[in-house]
Amino acid sequence: MFADSNEVLVSFDPEVLEWYSSVVIPLPQHELFEYLLNELMEELGGITEDEVVRVAGRIQNEESQVWMESMAISEAQVATYATETGRRLTLDVSLPSEQSVVENVRRWLENAEDWGSD
Repeated sequence: MFADSNEVLVSFDPEVLEWYSSVVIPLPQHELFEYLLNELMEELGGITEDEVVRVAGRIQNEESQVWMESMAISEAQVATYATETGRRLTLDVSLPSEQSVVENVRRWLENAEDWGSD
């Protein structure tokens, strides 16, 4: 993200980091990403609310829990976003399908013991 007076440049392209090392790229579960997604949903009048879902997960009582919600409502150890409607972040970066994101979140949780204690 780049800000200059009243202008803000937001990029989801990792190559931008090669050009501007101080730029922040908002990723799922980053406060800025959550804020931008909520602003986009408001601006589009809720059009994306049914099209973009947050897939979240956590380990509780030694069991993995994975769920979907429309925005960051609950606390999770891991979370990312998915779509079934081909919604794109940029012209060349699209959100993955719900099925692939659920599989990723489950895989992340399976590897959670490698993270250490919370």
